[in-house]
Amino acid sequence: MSLGSTKAILINNLRPNLTLFTAPHCTLCNVFRTELLKLKDSSTYPYNQFQLSYYNIRDSSLEDHKLYRRAYQYDIPVLHLDGKELMRHRLDIKLLTQRLREWHQLAAKDTLGQSLYDSE
Repeated sequence: MSLGSTKAILINNLRPNLTLFTAPHCTLCNVFRTELLKLKDSSTYPYNQFQLSYYNIRDSSLEDHKLYRRAYQYDIPVLHLDGKELMRHRLDIKLLTQRLREWHQLAAKDTLGQSLYDSE
């Protein structure tokens, strides 16, 4: 297996974690989720590989629901990238794609000890 093939395998396994904070009957949340899924399914965008999870701030069975409900009850939907808030209310595709690209470039550099885009 060539170095290029090894890089491709490692990079393809790297995925940022996106968490969408939502609540039942939230129309903006549904629109946000639909737009996120379109991005994830897009074959034209090279950094569309990410883990997407949902957090219902009104689900009392979740461990930190009081914290997130208090913080976001009037601001959902809220999107986190690897545990840090990235945006609220509406999906900013430009910002998200920029941050996903940066995430993949940093992860590739950290994993491989060099930039993915360095010559082999």
